[in-house]
Amino acid sequence: MTLAGAHARIAQPRLFAVSIALWVSATALTLNLAPQPVSADDAGGYRMPPKAIADLVDAPPTPRVSVSPDKRWLLIMERPNLPPIEELAQPELRLAGLRINPRTNG
Repeated sequence: MTLAGAHARIAQPRLFAVSIALWVSATALTLNLAPQPVSADDAGGYRMPPKAIADLVDAPPTPRVSVSPDKRWLLIMERPNLPPIEELAQPELRLAGLRINPRTNG
């Protein structure tokens, strides 16, 4: 193998990678997936999501159901949706995926 042949073998993968990168860029521009410019109004600060997404996040969770061993009783347990920020700011101990508040043992 000559030096020119070795160079040609190395150049082919690079050419392939460049052609793939160009194809992806062209596809992103065609589908309008390119990053959009940020206006001065959008720069910095907290932005609220659209109402439909906020409603999904704020929807109450589905209640849990437990049936008694003799199948005579049905317990429907409601649980809180999202914990308040005060609760999240409390110190916690982590054990097997549980978050335990050392002050309240809960």
